[in-house]
Amino acid sequence: DGNRVIALAQYLYHKNNTDMIAENHEWQSVKDKLLELVSNSIDTSYWYAKKVLGHISRQLDQDFKEEDLIFISFYFHGLQITLGEK
Repeated sequence: DGNRVIALAQYLYHKNNTDMIAENHEWQSVKDKLLELVSNSIDTSYWYAKKVLGHISRQLDQDFKEEDLIFISFYFHGLQITLGEK
């Protein structure tokens, strides 16, 4: 679907502009609350996102931010992953 491609491209563009994210004080104040909400509400997707990002991080020697964990958790949640698939 074209909307997913556009959303992912925009995310990757903004990910490379870390100064913009770091300077956004509103985001910094909401990020921790959102991360807690994601880990409690969509815990299966959060679990998968942590595993995948951890594996990619080790394989590519690439650090990931909490923003990546939130984004990937929502993406996996949109795929409707269930507990039986763990």
